[in-house]
Amino acid sequence: MVQVDALFADIWEIPAMEAVFRERFVAGYPARKSIQTAFAHEGLRFQLDAVAHRRTAG
Repeated sequence: MVQVDALFADIWEIPAMEAVFRERFVAGYPARKSIQTAFAHEGLRFQLDAVAHRRTAG
């Protein structure tokens, strides 16, 4: 993962995302930004948009 955009209904939920990042990314965190927003779908609390890069043989 090289870049992550995290959208929150409640920005105070960032610590939960940070806990997952500490658990999943051991070789450094991807570049990221966190935004609070109102979602069009009622009940939606979080959305993640990510860009991943895979090295190819060669």
